[in-house]
Amino acid sequence: MVQDASQSRRNQNTQRQLQGGSAMVPATHPFRTLVVVPGSHTDGTFEHLCGAGSRHAQGDVWCVDKSVAKRAVQLDLRPDPGSNGHRSLLITWDSRLVHQGHTHMAGTSGFNPPLFRPQFIPAADDAAWLGSLERHGFATIADVLPPEDVTKALELLLCDLQHFEPHLRSLAEVREHHLPHAMGANDLRASAGLPHGKFAWFVRTHRGVKRAFERLFARTHPGEALTGSVDVVALAPPFSTDVTVPAKQWLHLDYSPPQGRIFQACLQLFPETVTAGASWERIAVMVSKAPAAWAKPNTHRSLLSCCITGAASRATAGVTRGLIHSRRGSPQLSPSGRRLLPELACAPFALLTVGADGKVDSTNVPYCGLRLAKPMELARTMSLEQLCSFLPQLVQKYITHAVVLSPQRKMTPPPLLPLLASPQPPGSQASSAMIQKNCIAPRPTRQRGLDSLSPLRSRAAIAMTQSCCIALRPPRLQGRTLATTGTQMPTVPEAVKHFASFLRVAEVSDSDGTDEYLGTVSSQAALHKRPAKRRRIFVAYP
Repeated sequence: MVQDASQSRRNQNTQRQLQGGSAMVPATHPFRTLVVVPGSHTDGTFEHLCGAGSRHAQGDVWCVDKSVAKRAVQLDLRPDPGSNGHRSLLITWDSRLVHQGHTHMAGTSGFNPPLFRPQFIPAADDAAWLGSLERHGFATIADVLPPEDVTKALELLLCDLQHFEPHLRSLAEVREHHLPHAMGANDLRASAGLPHGKFAWFVRTHRGVKRAFERLFARTHPGEALTGSVDVVALAPPFSTDVTVPAKQWLHLDYSPPQGRIFQACLQLFPETVTAGASWERIAVMVSKAPAAWAKPNTHRSLLSCCITGAASRATAGVTRGLIHSRRGSPQLSPSGRRLLPELACAPFALLTVGADGKVDSTNVPYCGLRLAKPMELARTMSLEQLCSFLPQLVQKYITHAVVLSPQRKMTPPPLLPLLASPQPPGSQASSAMIQKNCIAPRPTRQRGLDSLSPLRSRAAIAMTQSCCIALRPPRLQGRTLATTGTQMPTVPEAVKHFASFLRVAEVSDSDGTDEYLGTVSSQAALHKRPAKRRRIFVAYP
């Protein structure tokens, strides 16, 4: 009873401390909100829900305590009417704060905490919004993006969505069936490459967002490099919420690393006109950052792999542990059968289309196989330097500053390495222009690539020297050529039918780059028996 009375007093004090806020009349149109339990980051609620010494001691748990849920409020983030309202809002919160996403609907059934109007603090007033974050566990920072950058961001969003639906002329025309599927009953989009569209990257790398996170960690980690997340985008066009479904309570705690306090954020945009998207329930990008020193060994490789393949990371667990949103059971295409392929240093932003027959149109899509790979597979098999070499420097620096700068890959296929020569295999024909364009050089190793092959293995060497071979990517990367200026090669099983023989396969270890195995491949079945953890180069003769 004493504990209950003490908790009640703390709740009353917390409500009195929410200065600058006010009750709000419910809106007639649905809009997305953030539900928070003010003060739950410091009043013992975090420890109570996690359980000291349990496997959930660092958070990442659901809140099933009804007494905690009763303290929740919905934050009304809509700008004030008129010209003085904010055009952008950075909502940031302590990872130890109990929270959830929510759609506010007038007269709805189910979970419906009181609507609360927080104080919108100017971005330049660091002391005010940092003080709010310290006291309440959250802060709402107004106009982190200037109006002209909000307009540009909305234009980039429309451009991204027009890749999925070319007929769209404005954001006012967008509906739920135009967008990649959300994760569950919310507006969070992690698929079809949308988290790596031009809209998402413009927002997460904006100088205003960068400055806010630098201020968040200035007291505890001044001047330290920060690792940025590549989280989901939050897009809820008009009429995307089913108002007949009761709202659910899913209050939770995200992962809080043992090294110290970490923060999540949502940068939300508020268009001025219906054409620009004013009728949307939410247009936002989720962002998390942490000191780079907190990252586990695989974290940066995992995040860089997401940037190549278009996957999304998991907020605080992404920037510290390298966790990403699962793709299992989630279609990686928009409803129209399209997928955005992220921009690389060696390939432009591209669109992949899958026809009604299930066939992929990858014509003139460079590095298609690489960009369609599984992100965790790339993270396991490629070094940090290799992953960075595929990505623009803006992306590299956002993820990690501690990289050994290596020459970035060019837009054209790399030249073949010089190899030892011997007579050409019997029956081999002269190479065609198409074959020359689709040749790929193996990566140099400690033994200088494959130029140390013995005479017994030199038939493959002479073929590569004279550009009479085709090196195909392994099946785990969809069996496609790494780069091409001509017709895209078919997958490896299909390619076997078009060549007289597969003579040699060079397998290169992932750890140190030395040659570990050279053997003969004579059948299609043998292609799938090689260890998946090693990169392979198949050499074929036409």
